Amino acid sequence: MAVSIAEYLGQRTDVDQQIVPVAKGTQIQCPFMDRTCDKASKVKNPTPPVCSVRKPDGTVWIVCEHRLCSTRQKKTVIVNGRKKQIENILVEHQRDILRKVAKLIYQDPELQDSEIGVRREVNIPLPDSDNSYHADYVMRNFSGRGRVDEVLLEMQGGGETSSTGEITRHIAAWADLEFPTNE
Repeated sequence: MAVSIAEYLGQRTDVDQQIVPVAKGTQIQCPFMDRTCDKASKVKNPTPPVCSVRKPDGTVWIVCEHRLCSTRQKKTVIVNGRKKQIENILVEHQRDILRKVAKLIYQDPELQDSEIGVRREVNIPLPDSDNSYHADYVMRNFSGRGRVDEVLLEMQGGGETSSTGEITRHIAAWADLEFPTNE
C-alpha cells in the first residue's frame, strides 16, 4: 500500500494502545467535533473512520474533512422521541486550533480565549452585489492590542487519496481479524 493508516477514529496507530475496530453504521463520537463520526455512522455505505494517513516519506495527510477544524454548526439529537437540531459546541481540539491560529495571525502570544471571538459558517454580503461570501470562520480580536481586529478563516484539510479504495479494503480485512493489531 502506498500509504499507511496514521489515525483511526482519532487514535494514533503508531503507539502500543490497542485500536478496536468500529462496526459499520455505529453512532460513535468523533474526537474532533461535537457530533458523531460522519464516516462510521453513515446508514448507506459507511466507510472506516480513518482521520489521516502516513505517506511513504513519513508525512501525515489528513483524509477527513473534520480532522483539522470542523465548521459544523448543528447536530441532530433525539429529545422525547423527536429529532431536533441543536448547536454544536467547540470541542477542546477546535478551541486549541483556533487559539493557535489567533495567536499567530494577531501576533500576540499572550492572547487569551476570552479575548477571541469566533463564529462559524458565516455568510458575508458582498458590497454592490446580490451575492455573498461564505466563510468557515470569522475571528475577532477583542484584546485591543492588535493592529487587525477581524479575519476570515478558510480551513482546508482532508480529502481522498489515490489509495482510498485500497485503504477501505485493508481496514475491512483488518476489522474482520480475530485479534486485530496496529500493524
